[in-house]
Amino acid sequence: MRRVLPHRYPFQLVEERPGGGILRLTANATWLRGEGPLPAVLGVEILAQAAICLLPELLEGGGKGLLAGVDQAVFHGPLVVGGEWLCRIELAGRFGRLVKVDGAIEGAGGERLVEAKLLLARTDD
Repeated sequence: MRRVLPHRYPFQLVEERPGGGILRLTANATWLRGEGPLPAVLGVEILAQAAICLLPELLEGGGKGLLAGVDQAVFHGPLVVGGEWLCRIELAGRFGRLVKVDGAIEGAGGERLVEAKLLLARTDD
């Protein structure tokens, strides 16, 4: 499988799956060994990495994807370690190597935990 994320341990927060589908948090990340919720800002990075893995058309022309900017981010609740979350990603627009996505992390009960409008960029790899 071609790597689309430039990250590796400890900052690769999602595991890539062939053909898309379910992504899960990397099990050996150091912050998973502690107690309490994840820092809320990691929700933005989780959304960015999930978007890059789940929307292969973001990387048309090759390369890897990077988080280039955050337009808006709203944090509604904690990202509890061990919880199940659903990442919803929607393509909002593209301009050359830049792509704008709307993303949300939802809890198991459907409640929104994080919402963000992100700008992603494709590298020349």
